[in-house]
Amino acid sequence: MPSIVSVASGERAQGKFQLKRAGTGVVWGEGVILTNAHIIEGHKELRGRTFDRRVVLLKELARDELLDIALLGPVNTGSLGAPPVISKSQRSAQVGMWVAAIGHPYDMSYSLSVGAVSALSRGLGLKGWRGRFPGFIQTDLTLNPGNSGGPLISACGEMFGLNTAILGAAQGLSLSLPLSRLTPVIDRLLSEGHFERSYVGLTLKYVSFKHSERLKIPPRTGVRVKRVVSDAPGYLANLKVNDIILEADGVAYHDATELSWRLISTPAYQPIALKVLRETDGVIQSLELTLSPWTLADQKHRHTVPIP
Repeated sequence: MPSIVSVASGERAQGKFQLKRAGTGVVWGEGVILTNAHIIEGHKELRGRTFDRRVVLLKELARDELLDIALLGPVNTGSLGAPPVISKSQRSAQVGMWVAAIGHPYDMSYSLSVGAVSALSRGLGLKGWRGRFPGFIQTDLTLNPGNSGGPLISACGEMFGLNTAILGAAQGLSLSLPLSRLTPVIDRLLSEGHFERSYVGLTLKYVSFKHSERLKIPPRTGVRVKRVVSDAPGYLANLKVNDIILEADGVAYHDATELSWRLISTPAYQPIALKVLRETDGVIQSLELTLSPWTLADQKHRHTVPIP
């Protein structure tokens, strides 16, 4: 618990701090607190309360609104003390795994909820998350306002994800951002101050059972190209509609969400080696995809990857 802090945002009125939103934060690194961006959105004064009950003025270091994460640090160097950095898991979450969430629901002190992982790679069809490819870990944990920004941990106390959202009025359906999303974004936020997504110009979809039968490939193999935007990076790489992307840089994919994230999170102009099965002749080809920066002009293709 010393690696977990409460986070509050608000305004100063008549010389007093007026609380507007409360949540949780995780000590990600020395002097760096990870939380959800929506907790601090639109408010000028940020505060943290540590495990040893010290109240610390915080400032924003960087944020990525599309993934709803923000990095905070103490206004006054050293005021945070030396809380331990949270232990991060080297394993991926698995369905059925027992997990727990620690946070500050309704701005109350530390509270723990226990449950299990229900599903992986959620978010493709969730309202408000279209085109963001969060790859949520779904759990049956009970999360309340104030739990946002807290860690999803294993039975060993290692962090697997960041508790971020619940699905409407559903009960026992909580969503956490996995470390596979968080780590590369945070690394670039800390080194560059921002995280830019690259433009691909493709619409990707899973390979149906009938499609895999027709192509004589095992089920859950590859990702199908549903649409190619003219003159976009995917088009220039010679990708065709109904191509099956089997691998990207030697890694096999069968989930459209995971491959989409792999592509858009790669820095622009960095080539990606693709292994592609062409539907028309059944031949496996090696292609090179070089992504371009995402610009406002690309917003007319709002159904393509990514969507701002």
